[in-house]
Amino acid sequence: MLKIAIIFISLVLNAQILAQTTGKVYDLINGEPLIGVMISNNAGEIVSITDPEGLFTFSETEGVFKVSVMGYRDTSVVIERQGKQEWHRIGLSPKAYDLPEVRVIDHAWESRTFDLRERRLRSFALRYRPYKIYGNIKRGTSFRNSYHGKITSLSIYFSDAGNTDEFQFLRLRILEMNDEGKPGMDLLRETVLLEPEDKGWYTVDLKDFDVPLTGREFLVAVEFIFRKFSKEDMPEDIDEGRSKDLPLITLTRLPRSERAHYAHWAATNYSPWWKVDSNRDVLLFRVEALVGPQD
Repeated sequence: MLKIAIIFISLVLNAQILAQTTGKVYDLINGEPLIGVMISNNAGEIVSITDPEGLFTFSETEGVFKVSVMGYRDTSVVIERQGKQEWHRIGLSPKAYDLPEVRVIDHAWESRTFDLRERRLRSFALRYRPYKIYGNIKRGTSFRNSYHGKITSLSIYFSDAGNTDEFQFLRLRILEMNDEGKPGMDLLRETVLLEPEDKGWYTVDLKDFDVPLTGREFLVAVEFIFRKFSKEDMPEDIDEGRSKDLPLITLTRLPRSERAHYAHWAATNYSPWWKVDSNRDVLLFRVEALVGPQD
């Protein structure tokens, strides 16, 4: 009986190992691993995102998957269940971007802060159960702007640090508002992941990322990315514990005189960006930039 039990446990463990897809994503030019690469299935659901070593894992074992990250050409990989765990090496080619020219006259750089400050803070909890989300959620604040220059740093206020682990990733997004007044082109061309350890202001240094200000309104957002797991694959405490202990971004109450200068935006995998009806509360960000003369 003991021998049968050992064999049964071994088979179960092997089945769990086999029910995964693993691999590494790297730069085809220099061979360096790529962090923050998103892997999506045919339904557009993000099933994994690479770690600092370029490694990924997810529970689906067959299908066509899109591999994408800012600054590189998208590619697709076909995975077929072979009855054994396979290691996938995926190389991505760099992609050139034509961003608007940053015009700074006579190099007259000036420091400018787009700052909502701490007014009447209110916690805004995105405590969703990952196995029910199967996708991402984006929340952001748009800022009126008529300056040309570049963003040097960005701060986000978290009312609770929570856990960032293999079930959730937080990605920073900065987009230019298009002619229709909606979020359009990505100004931040690389994947920047957020890992707040304490509540309060969390600052990201963007000096080396060449994030332009183009004289137009822009949007700063946090993208909550949940890896796709079936409920059976989740640890026992994810529903009762960790799913209720995620980082909380924060809303601040705007005075009526400022509501025309900011707006609260949201989007999901299944819906494009929309402006949240009530403009009284927006997410609390602080943007530092070097700018030239105002138009």
